[in-house]
Amino acid sequence: MQHTRFEVVILYFIVITTKVQVSSEKLPIVLWHGMGDTCCFPFSLGGVTKFLESEINVYVKSIEIGNSITEDFKSGYLIHPNQQVTFEQTVFPTN
Repeated sequence: MQHTRFEVVILYFIVITTKVQVSSEKLPIVLWHGMGDTCCFPFSLGGVTKFLESEINVYVKSIEIGNSITEDFKSGYLIHPNQQVTFEQTVFPTN
């Protein structure tokens, strides 16, 4: 059975929200960008992250695949979504 990227993200979000304890009891939100974007550009997901954190007082984790914005940008084109999820599973527990 094949799962779409959206289904994988939703399932991953549910698993993470059941395991993550946010100290101030803020609702955790996970953002995962698509092709041609990165986690942190202030005019895209970086701006959305700031807006959500400041306006509705939630905890936002914008997923960065790789160790830099350049690697994150390239991963949208070159890394299969399943490999991106695997990569983030190894990083997320520390965030």
